Amino acid sequence: MQRRNRFYLSMLFAAGLQAAAACAAPGAHGPDGEHLTTSPEPHSPLGRQADGSVVLPMAQQRLFEIRTQLGVSSTASPTRQLHAVVQSHPAGRGLVQANSAGRLAPPANGLPVAGQRVQAGQILGYLYYQDTAYEQASQLAELTALRLSASQTERDVKRLQQLSDLVAQQQLEQLQLQLNSLRQQIRQLEGGLEQPEVLSAPLSGIIQPHQLSSGQWLAAGQPLFEILDPALLLLDARTTEPALLNQIGHAYLQGWPQATLEYIGSTGQYQQGSLSLQFKLTRAPLAVGQPVTLVVAQAGQLSGIRLPASAVVSSSQNLPQVWIKLSAERFLPQIVRYMPLNDTEVLITAGLGADNRVVVQGANLLNQIR
Repeated sequence: MQRRNRFYLSMLFAAGLQAAAACAAPGAHGPDGEHLTTSPEPHSPLGRQADGSVVLPMAQQRLFEIRTQLGVSSTASPTRQLHAVVQSHPAGRGLVQANSAGRLAPPANGLPVAGQRVQAGQILGYLYYQDTAYEQASQLAELTALRLSASQTERDVKRLQQLSDLVAQQQLEQLQLQLNSLRQQIRQLEGGLEQPEVLSAPLSGIIQPHQLSSGQWLAAGQPLFEILDPALLLLDARTTEPALLNQIGHAYLQGWPQATLEYIGSTGQYQQGSLSLQFKLTRAPLAVGQPVTLVVAQAGQLSGIRLPASAVVSSSQNLPQVWIKLSAERFLPQIVRYMPLNDTEVLITAGLGADNRVVVQGANLLNQIR
């Protein structure tokens, strides 16, 4: 009688296990089709289990706003992440230099300060030439001689005009031409002695930091003001794979979806062990010198499971993982390989099977449960 009862109990237990397996939720199979246990061990506590899974009651799931999504197979172009740095575009960078040595004088509204926006043609300062005493004396002597010659020529012209009937017209015209030439030389020399060089902005943009003061002595060719147009930028990306140069499709900046990129080309020359890729960058509130991550789409297609980027979190070993929902209250971490598709989506290429139910919201909170 006891043997018969034991036989019936064992049959009922086996049937219960089969029913539990049949009622397993989608996602109860691993990436290779293996069956995953959907129930915790009997009398297991809540929270992190010995196998790494997490048991979380439905009430806590609602509190944590846990959301899941059924994984569906998809295809996408392979991508590559490259380190890049924002640079100034040659058309958006202007430099003001001193043509010769002299002293700096401010304009009526003062010297521009760093961060100030200026317009093309705006006067930034004046440069007054400072010749040596010998050079000044030579120029003054030359100016005095020219003035005396002009005065004498002017008297000769007036005298010949009074004798117009007795003097040939050709001689009078020659003296008038000589007088005009002398006056022009005088104006040029006076302008060189008295007029400063006007320092104006070559383009519209933002004044960069400088160390200039009123009255400062400046050397010839010294850079004075640098102006950058924040709307014209370049992106310098680096790669060690020459084959990538012929496989570049569209590209985007990670974390900056509003930025627009236009591939310009590559120098085709290794510099510091890598190749440079140049992109024109617009509509991006980035600063020159700022490091960014560039995602480049390549030719071809890869198969995988498309998921929101929030589904991928880091494991305790700093490896990418997702959380699979095994049953109503049990979640299992799964190490995966993935590639970003854009700022909001990723493609899981290994470690996840089709029809797995994956946590797409609240995965980072599951990571913190102990």
